[in-house]
Amino acid sequence: MKRAIIFWWLSVVLSFSYLVLNHLGVEFPAFIQFYFMDLLCMPVICGLVLFIIRFFVEDFYLTKWHVISLTIMYAIYFEVIMSPISERYTADVWDVVMYAIGSFLFYQVQRIELKNLAQKKPLP
Repeated sequence: MKRAIIFWWLSVVLSFSYLVLNHLGVEFPAFIQFYFMDLLCMPVICGLVLFIIRFFVEDFYLTKWHVISLTIMYAIYFEVIMSPISERYTADVWDVVMYAIGSFLFYQVQRIELKNLAQKKPLP
């Protein structure tokens, strides 16, 4: 669980740092400017969802299908629904790719945690 927590905090700190630096007028390369937050979005969201659920179910982990579902919901909401409604959002396939990469990274960190946990548990 420590790796997942560290990964989540790293994602949060990087997101917050980017927002602060951007607000202060720091110029970033175009790729970072347009896709960095999309990359960090899903690890932050999945981590929050996991944290909330663990209040009720202690040893809960998000399955592959949970992570995929969250990613699809975010992609549909921000890239399909919000882009025609708000000028703030633009439909971009690379945003979806960044959501998917962030989700994959989150799931891989969680999977490593599960493997380590399974190795530490004694057999009945």
